[in-house]
Amino acid sequence: MLSRCTDRDSGDARNRAPDSERDPAKACSQPAPAMLHAWGNRNEYRGNGSPPLQGGLATWLAKRVADYIEANIDSSLRAADLATIVGLGASHFCRAFRNSFGMTPLTYVTRQRVRHAQLLMLVSRKPLAQIALECGMYDQAHFTRVFRKGVGMNPGIWRRQFRPSGDHAGKVRRLGMELKSESHPRT
Repeated sequence: MLSRCTDRDSGDARNRAPDSERDPAKACSQPAPAMLHAWGNRNEYRGNGSPPLQGGLATWLAKRVADYIEANIDSSLRAADLATIVGLGASHFCRAFRNSFGMTPLTYVTRQRVRHAQLLMLVSRKPLAQIALECGMYDQAHFTRVFRKGVGMNPGIWRRQFRPSGDHAGKVRRLGMELKSESHPRT
């Protein structure tokens, strides 16, 4: 590289054809597509022949986070606070959480709030506004928007459709168990 610079400074550079100036640039840019492809697939390729990074939270840390979210579902849960619980930085925690749970912390917390609301609607006759507050939502309108987005129908309609009657008591218990079992991280 140094020799090219000194050639330019001397009178030799004027005698070369313009294409000869492009040769070093072409040589440098030819590996660029391969490097960009590797960067795009950085989860599959680390460049040193080793297998891709798997990442994720240890099982006991994932359980600790899931239990904390369940116990504090009615309060504000931020990713930075959850990261502090397991002793990780926020960005590292978010990547590890996504690898362990298959979704971001915000998505997981939102789904857990909706599932908790579904359980409350099945086992109680509390007003939707009170259920919204018990699930950590700001108000009933916020709860309705989030519930509709996650479930596909308004909470009032969902409650009427799945309202337990005498013959559906087993179905309600089964649904409650299914909702609880879906809250654990994937292994």
